[in-house]
Amino acid sequence: MNSKEQTEEFIENSHPAIKHLFCALSDYNNALKKSQTTVEEIEKSKQMLSDLFMYRDQWSPNANHHYAQYITRIQALEKQMKEAQNNDVEILENALASIGSTIESEQKGPE
Repeated sequence: MNSKEQTEEFIENSHPAIKHLFCALSDYNNALKKSQTTVEEIEKSKQMLSDLFMYRDQWSPNANHHYAQYITRIQALEKQMKEAQNNDVEILENALASIGSTIESEQKGPE
C-alpha cells in the first residue's frame, strides 16, 4: 500500500470520529451560548428588581414589606442562576467527555 492509499484509508476511517468530534464541539458551543444567555437574563431581572426597589419601593409606606419581597425574589433568582449553572456544567462535562472519548478512540486505533 502506497502513501496516498494509506492517507485515503486514514481519512476514510477517521471520518466517523471527526464527525462525532464536531458534533460534540457544537454541543459544547451551544451549551456555552445557552449558559451565557441564561446568566444575562437573570442578571437583567436582578437589576430590574433592584431598580424598582431603589427608585420606588424604598420610599413607600410599606418599605419593609417591599424589601422583604425584594430579598425573596433576589434569592430565588440566585437559586435559579445556580441551578442553571449546574445544569450547564453537566452539559459541558458531557460534551467534553464525548470529545475526550473520541480522541481516546483515535489514539487507540482500530482493534
